[in-house]
Order: sequence, then structure tokens, then C-alpha cells
Amino acid sequence: MDVDLANILGVPVPPGLDTSDGDYIVGGGVEFGLGDSPVRFRAVIDTIAFDTTRGTVGVLYTF
Repeated sequence: MDVDLANILGVPVPPGLDTSDGDYIVGGGVEFGLGDSPVRFRAVIDTIAFDTTRGTVGVLYTF
């Protein structure tokens, strides 16, 4: 499926930009806490069809 980004965004799309839909996301991560503390830490890395890579980190408070 081809997504019409120029129509959706209302601006011209740069040449070479992939506007197809159907890629897949693959990723993994870890989450850990410090003992009985309600604070937890999370780190994740994922990729879209191995073309791009994104890393995220976070601090969570559980209750």
C-alpha cells in the first residue's frame, strides 16, 4: 500500500522518502527496579525493517 503523504501533510514529499506501508517493527528491552522501591527503569531499542534504529529510556513509578 502506498501512503499519499503529500496529500496528508499538505506539503511536497522529498524525493527518495519511502511512503509505503507494510514494514515491520522489531525490538527488545529491559526493565528493572531497585529492591522494593516503586521506581523502575526501562531501556528499549527497536527498528523499522532494520532501516532505522530508535533507543528510548524511561523512569517509571509503580503504585
